[in-house]
Amino acid sequence: MSNYLNIQDIDTLQPFYELQLQNKIIFTSSISKAVRNKQTVVIRWSVPFEARVNFEQEGKDSKEVEAKGYISTVLSEDGLFLLTVKMLDGRTVQRQLIIRVFDECEIEFSADKYHIFPTIPVTLSWNVKNAKKVWLDKEEVEDNGIKVIEPSKATSVTLEAEDEFGKKSKSIDIGMLPIPQVKSLLVPTPRFVSNLYVAIKQPRFNVDVKFPTVNLEWIKVSIPKVDIPKVMAFTDLGLNVELSFPLPKVSLLNSILSYLKNVIKKR
Repeated sequence: MSNYLNIQDIDTLQPFYELQLQNKIIFTSSISKAVRNKQTVVIRWSVPFEARVNFEQEGKDSKEVEAKGYISTVLSEDGLFLLTVKMLDGRTVQRQLIIRVFDECEIEFSADKYHIFPTIPVTLSWNVKNAKKVWLDKEEVEDNGIKVIEPSKATSVTLEAEDEFGKKSKSIDIGMLPIPQVKSLLVPTPRFVSNLYVAIKQPRFNVDVKFPTVNLEWIKVSIPKVDIPKVMAFTDLGLNVELSFPLPKVSLLNSILSYLKNVIKKR
């Protein structure tokens, strides 16, 4: 409108209604920034009056299109799009759109341990691509690096990166393992692989009392020779006596020797 009022030459002055019609031309894009080779871009246009409409993408041929329509595309590099509207009186109106293409940041974030006992060291490592800034727990760091922490309790560590599309983050949770408490100690019964023999020696007391051997051969008994009077037989006495068995013969020497042997044994 301001440009319209600043026109000084009446011959070049465009009718006001035509200016209003040109302002009603719609040429928009769903996004102004796209992820390279991933994100779809939708471009729409609408011309509310009778005219010839041409659509052109930079680097490609121009083509005539309907007064209202759209296209969808995926870009690998920045794109310039042109919409040319040629009115019936020969006037030409042109609109353009520029779509910027960027690589989305990629975050690699890991730890060497995820469950530990308190104060055990944990090594964090990260590698971030296509980022403008990187933070580790709100502290700005390089795009790639290593850090060792010793948490005393369960904790969460966050790596955050900013690219052309905003901020992205990735978190790692470090859990604590319970400290074992020993309530009882069970000792297994030892198992003997080889046989074990135990010998106990107990002193023995010799209670066998041996008596000295007495040689009786040196004992000589001398009996003086005495005339024993003859005993009269029973028949001489006028007695008739018959004995059923003979009387034993007694040796005085054998009786003495037997008596001495019995005495020695009793001792």
